[in-house]
Amino acid sequence: MNKEQKVLRGLIILLGVWIVYLAKQHFFPHTHADNSLGKSVLQSISPKVGELGLIHNQKLTNKEVKDRLGRATWTLLHTMAAVYPAFPTVQHKKDTLQFIYLLSSLFPCAECCGHFQRLLSLNPPQVATHDEFVQWLCKAHNIVNKRLGKPIMDCKKVEGVWSCGCEPE
Repeated sequence: MNKEQKVLRGLIILLGVWIVYLAKQHFFPHTHADNSLGKSVLQSISPKVGELGLIHNQKLTNKEVKDRLGRATWTLLHTMAAVYPAFPTVQHKKDTLQFIYLLSSLFPCAECCGHFQRLLSLNPPQVATHDEFVQWLCKAHNIVNKRLGKPIMDCKKVEGVWSCGCEPE
């Protein structure tokens, strides 16, 4: 397994863990009045992680949860596109397509799954090159933004907006 495959699989695992965490927080909110042990464990790991834990424990509306999940998912997808190779291997293309189609069926929001599957059937993912994938993803995101009445991104200016933070400083 090459480095790119390891990174992609790591991202897939991270996305899965994150989705399970969000679903757990949404469907099984904390019922204990005193969660001080959990808070202290989070804060001992890192003050910032502790702060995030407190933010995630607040009660959100369904719309707020759905919006947060959507933003996080688009960020992940755009970040994947940002680091997508200029000329990916056949296996990398296959893995990317598999990830996108799996996401369209495993996404926690059933309504979103249907919308994304319809989008994919009308606009199949383009993964032959880095530029092609970045532009396809921007156009796909704009299709969703238009349907939701959100601002449209200028796909000519999307390159360099997202980064994984993986590069040496």
